[in-house]
Parts: sequence; C-alpha cells; structure tokens
Amino acid sequence: MKYMFAESKATSIDFSSFNTSNVIDMSYMFQSTVGTSLDLSNFDTSKVTNMSYMFAYSKAISLNLKSFDTSNVTNMAVMFSRSTATILDLRSFDTSKATNMESMFFQSKSTIGYARTQIDADKLNSSSGKPSTLTFLVKY
Repeated sequence: MKYMFAESKATSIDFSSFNTSNVIDMSYMFQSTVGTSLDLSNFDTSKVTNMSYMFAYSKAISLNLKSFDTSNVTNMAVMFSRSTATILDLRSFDTSKATNMESMFFQSKSTIGYARTQIDADKLNSSSGKPSTLTFLVKY
C-alpha cells in the first residue's frame, strides 16, 4: 500500500471494507492528501513494519487511528511531519520496536498528543524535530 493514496485530491474515501491484514508497508500512504478526515479504525496494521511519511503533509484535521497495532513497526520517521491534525491520539501505538522516529512530528500542527504508556510518551516526546507546542501525555 506504499504511496496508495499519496497526493490524492479525494475529499472522502470509505475504508470500511479495506483488508489490510497482510500489508507490511504503509509508507507515504496518505502523504499530501487533501481529505480533512481519515477514519482508519478498521485497518489491521499488525504486520506493518514501515509507516514512514504515512501522514506527512496530510490536510486531515481528524485522524482515527484507535485500532492501529504498531507493535511490529520499526520505521515511523516523518510519519506526521507537517500534518494538520490538531490532536494526535496515539494510545494504540506501541513504539517498542521503533528504531527510526526521526522528525516524526516535524512542523506538525498538533498541540495535543496522547500515548499508551509513559515509556511510549517519553519516546514520542523525544522525537527529533517535534514542535515544542506538542506534548504527549498518558491518557487512559
């Protein structure tokens, strides 16, 4: 699914019947898209290892990532760079295998971020290039 919707001009896409259970690379998938809302709650991301640039430059203000299983993701570099989402709820994100989180939030418009655990929050908060206005907190 690498680059699948990159630079898409579609304002709305129904992802409810997408089968992503065997996908390993979602890099650049929504890079530079113009839709203002992305509901990816049905995505099975349990096998994904690369999410780099996935939402970079995205115009989506609302991102539903509540079902994301990132336990196998090693590359999250530039994932939300320059994205316009104001709140990043990453409570489903497991960053334990992530080895590249460089510029994950570079110039992101997000001001509120939620993490699953304090370890994940610390790792997200230490990502290089993260705006000082964005802080990840643990929210149950």
